Amino acid sequence: MKTLLFLLLSLGVVSGSTLQAQKSARRFAGRYEADFGPGESERWTAYQWVVTKTSEGEFIRRFYFPETKQLISETRYSHKKLRPSDRDGLSRSWYDDGVPRHVTTYRDGKQEGESLSYHPNGELFSRGAYANDKKVEVWEYYDWKGRVSRRTHYVDGLRQGPDMHYDSLGTVTNTVMYTADEAVSGDEVRTAPGRDGSLVVVEEMPLFPGCERLTDYAAQKKCADRAMLEFIYRTVRYPDRARRYGVQGMAVVSFIIETDGRVTGITPLMGLNEDIRREIVRIVELMPRWHPGRVDGQAVRVQFNLPVKFELE
Repeated sequence: MKTLLFLLLSLGVVSGSTLQAQKSARRFAGRYEADFGPGESERWTAYQWVVTKTSEGEFIRRFYFPETKQLISETRYSHKKLRPSDRDGLSRSWYDDGVPRHVTTYRDGKQEGESLSYHPNGELFSRGAYANDKKVEVWEYYDWKGRVSRRTHYVDGLRQGPDMHYDSLGTVTNTVMYTADEAVSGDEVRTAPGRDGSLVVVEEMPLFPGCERLTDYAAQKKCADRAMLEFIYRTVRYPDRARRYGVQGMAVVSFIIETDGRVTGITPLMGLNEDIRREIVRIVELMPRWHPGRVDGQAVRVQFNLPVKFELE
């Protein structure tokens, strides 16, 4: 699936609200103990998450969709400070409905070994390996029906060698050769989900309105991405309950830009809690019509994932 962009939208609130969330955390003790393994003891609990300590001395931090108590992430740490560099062991995440999202393993804060990601329908999205936190060897990417759509070769986190795209029948449709992450032959392509679940080439991605004065596509896209960011900043509201209980993290909403520019198929994939889930849907519902994506001059449907980071200060 083509991701529109990784939007890091940080919404700050006064420190008093954060302190209130910290004080209210005591009321949630025992809320998530059903997920504890043998020998686990509860250390800290809040509305959205819990930290436990195992009998072996490791710490596990679990985040939940609080209204349903659906586990959405589980990460192991070697130290109680829970720093990124302390991540050690299996790390897993799920979509709001419980479908697996990502599985990887950390050693001393760095990803090592096999890493798997999944589409929201449960089909595998990518499979590859890390060494010292860098992509290595061959990474395979799959469409929504589990068919290989791309194979990319990596050395020390950089594309090195052939990057091959496949159609739904497994035929190679495009190959780009890379050296140290630079394309040295072939033409890079943009892809998006088609009607049958396969990936199709999109020559021009949809553009948020407001930059029609520009004629160069690259400049117009840069301007359009900025215009969409500004729209979201003007529109988004940090929900009161989420702020009060200290709910933070990355929310993700999926939607489709139709051939006439309408926004349809709005689906929250990761909502953090019910209030933020409704908020990200509300934002997308208020979007104006886009300029549609095009192939050979013809408008095509394109699907996006839009991540928005909700963060308290």
